[in-house]
Amino acid sequence: MDIRQVSNKRKIMSFGQTSSLYMEVAKNLKVPAGGSVVEFGCGPASVVPSLLEKLDEKPEIIGIDFSTQMISIANRKKEATTWKNVHFKCMDMYELAPRCFMWVA
Repeated sequence: MDIRQVSNKRKIMSFGQTSSLYMEVAKNLKVPAGGSVVEFGCGPASVVPSLLEKLDEKPEIIGIDFSTQMISIANRKKEATTWKNVHFKCMDMYELAPRCFMWVA
């Protein structure tokens, strides 16, 4: 059994539940025309397919992660698909200037 599914003999979250969560977030995300989505801690790009499926305008999606391994996996996924509006950057999210983002409620 996968460690993500069991903690102290209790089920925390299976992959199917995680996928549903990603889809729900993507469905409720409102991105203004010409806007971008920045995912902090993007890992191996697990959320990107849900975002691309649910967002109508196809905004630019930027994935940021501190791990070079995670960014490497994310870029391999990108190369194997048609994700033209998706970019990944290996960096510390705390190095980003907050003024470059517009927060939409």
